[in-house]
Amino acid sequence: MHRTVKHAGYWLVALTTLTMALAMTACAPGTEAPPSPEPPAPGAAQPSPGAGQPAGAAQPASQPKRGGIFVVMADATSQGADYHSTSSIGMIEAFSNIHASILELSPDDRVTVRGYLATSWQASADGTTFTFKIREGLKTHKGKPFNAEDVAYSVYRMVERPGKVTGARSGCLRAVVKRATAPDPTTVVIELKAPAASFIPCMTNPYLAIQPKYVVETVDRENRIMQPEEIDGVG
Repeated sequence: MHRTVKHAGYWLVALTTLTMALAMTACAPGTEAPPSPEPPAPGAAQPSPGAGQPAGAAQPASQPKRGGIFVVMADATSQGADYHSTSSIGMIEAFSNIHASILELSPDDRVTVRGYLATSWQASADGTTFTFKIREGLKTHKGKPFNAEDVAYSVYRMVERPGKVTGARSGCLRAVVKRATAPDPTTVVIELKAPAASFIPCMTNPYLAIQPKYVVETVDRENRIMQPEEIDGVG
């Protein structure tokens, strides 16, 4: 009899504890899902792209803008506006972005010769005449037409050095070239004094870039120095 009463007391305590626990759970505030954001009112300002992103987060790439002025710092003093009269490596840094040569070395290996202004070229059987086909539809940075006549005149200019042209870096041309002509707007014919294995490598020299005829012919005719505002090219 004593054992039965004792067991009944244990059950009573357990039942009381369970009842209190259930009551406390029922009275606790419920956890609800956060309300959905209200749609913006018509005409309300929309958040800009990237708003709320941490500083430095990548932003969508914008469309490139054509034109404008790009200012760079250089450690070389300008030798003038006429590229055919310059000789320092610092001038290549500037003018190689303005002017183009007939041929160039591939940046992949600095050995393979490829066309720049020229699309193709071939030599005569005796190796004294080279014919270059020039790209069609070229225009200078100032919108002037550019064709084989511009190329032929620049070659003539670097060889003959009319007016005040020094041709400081065109010695490899003067040593072998007899004349340059443009029989049509896309063809330049360069005749050599004799066969020369150095001719094609010479034509890749970045100092021998081509300048527009309308600029340099005027400068040569007036026997004066080119001014910075006259600079134009197709590089």
